[in-house]
Formats: sequence, C-alpha cells, structure tokens
Amino acid sequence: MIFQSWVDGRVWILEKGAFFEKGNIMESDFLKTGRSIFFEVGNELKVEIEGVGVPLESCLVGMEEDCLIIRTPMPFGLIKHKLYKGNELIVRYLCRGTVFGFQTKIIGSITNPVRLLFLEYPKIIQQHDLRSNKRSKCFIPIVLILDDEEWEGALLDITRNGGRCVIQKPPARELPFFRVDDLVTMHCKFPGIKGHVPVVGAIKNIKSTRKERDVGLNFHESITLEVRKIIKWYISTIEDYEKSQHL
Repeated sequence: MIFQSWVDGRVWILEKGAFFEKGNIMESDFLKTGRSIFFEVGNELKVEIEGVGVPLESCLVGMEEDCLIIRTPMPFGLIKHKLYKGNELIVRYLCRGTVFGFQTKIIGSITNPVRLLFLEYPKIIQQHDLRSNKRSKCFIPIVLILDDEEWEGALLDITRNGGRCVIQKPPARELPFFRVDDLVTMHCKFPGIKGHVPVVGAIKNIKSTRKERDVGLNFHESITLEVRKIIKWYISTIEDYEKSQHL
C-alpha cells in the first residue's frame, strides 16, 4: 500500500495501476477524461449516495493499485446503513482549478483505528477546468517584494490573469509570512526583455513547507498596459512553441 504524507506536499498520479510522482511526467499527459486521476492526498471530497439527501464530506487518504482510500463520509450515523459492499457513490473534488467527478462502488471498509472506505477504481473520470485561461508552464526568475523585503524565487506557471511562484528558504533567513489578499510586487526577468518587469499581484492561495512557499496569485488591476502586453506576448511565445512540437 502506498500513502503520501500531507506534509510532503507531493502530488501522485494513479494511472492504469502505475504510480507517478508529479514532475516525472507533464500534467498535459494525464489531465484528461479517461482512467487517469490527478489528485493530492488530503483533497476534500464531496460524496453523493442515492437516498441520502444531505451533502457528505470526506477526504482522500491514499491508494492501492486498484482502489482509492477515503475517510468514511460524515455524518456517519446518518449513512452507516448505506455503506455496504457494492453500493454506488458519486465523488467530486477540486484540484488545482479543475473539478473532477466519477462514479464508483464500495469494495470494503474498516472502522478501527479509523473509519475508511475502499472504493473501486473508476472506469470513467470526468473533469471541468474552472480556470478562465490555460496555464502555461514557465521558469521566470523573480525578485518578490513584500513589506519592503526582497525574496528571490521563480514564476512556474502563468496565465493572462495570474500565476504561481515559489520562494525557497535562503540560508540563515526565515521564509516570508504570506496572507491571502496580500499585495506583492514581482520583478520578473522575461526572456528577451531588458531589465526586470514589475508585476503586482494579490495572493490567493499559499502552500508552505519548511523549505519553500508556493504562492498562487491574481494579477492586480494596477498593472500597466505595457506590462500586460509583455505577459500576453510571453504566453503566446510559449503556446506557439508547444504547437510547433506537435507538427
């Protein structure tokens, strides 16, 4: 049995009985309708059971080659008579801007030391991307400024409306403390552009480990038209390159 520690923050993909850690294959290879699941252990799940009229909540715990393992949905007292082998469930969850959903069956359960359900690996997985713009992967060196302090990092993906950056812990210095809706300025070194381009963004989500801060942000309305043109040009360059690789 393979489990992932939530502290590690790693992403695992279960595809046709094989396991992959994010980084070994590109997201575009498996983010599609089919038999591939993209998830993070700890993902909150919305569970529907026929005949139960209240919303049920659970979370993903782990996986085996042919099944998924989730915490028994709550409230347990209301649904325990429905948690028998072979009963069908509908599971939905949000992961990195995409809603996934699938139908499955209960194949087993345990109640000690914790209540867990074992679910059949779904035959069809559907997804719906909530992002208004496709994310383009990149690596743009940045200097992030918050409260007059500077932090070196990198922008790892970008859209016309926002992006995701990572700040790694420097020697002999603590990582910055970010809050949702903090305004930060990133001085970005776009290839082919002289100097650093200032991009203001509002922080929307934060993932932290002892070694780094992973920050998602929306670009602020104060960004100048010139900067927006640079961002648009850069994304178009990436998209043109990706298209050329498939010709």
